[in-house]
Amino acid sequence: MANLMDTLKAHGVDRALASFRLDVEELFHKRITRGTTHAYDHHEWVVRDDPLRGQVVSAVPRKAMIEDLPWEEWLVKEGKARHRILTLKRPSRYNDVFIAPDQDETRPSAVLGRTWYVVDDPDLSPLLLRRHT
Repeated sequence: MANLMDTLKAHGVDRALASFRLDVEELFHKRITRGTTHAYDHHEWVVRDDPLRGQVVSAVPRKAMIEDLPWEEWLVKEGKARHRILTLKRPSRYNDVFIAPDQDETRPSAVLGRTWYVVDDPDLSPLLLRRHT
């Protein structure tokens, strides 16, 4: 896979996160280490406009890895940047359950038709770049 920073730029993630007043250099580039270089190789980066939630940045696991890897979202709610971590396996603590419809124009198709456990994460940094630091 291409360099993570190149991938983020190619998909407009850097611009979207900047519009949320998030620093992509701080959140991503400075956290990339030898151990995290390939942390998001099994994810697709998507920037979408949601009529109810505004612009949303998603790191969605590819179908082959969706059972094992988290889906992450960044968005602005109530004027503040938010980070959500969604998993198919129930974590010990979670804030909500999202039952994704079978069809939805605003969410990536890979996440549809599944039940997700949602953690509203106060840490805005990417989860997979934190694990190895």
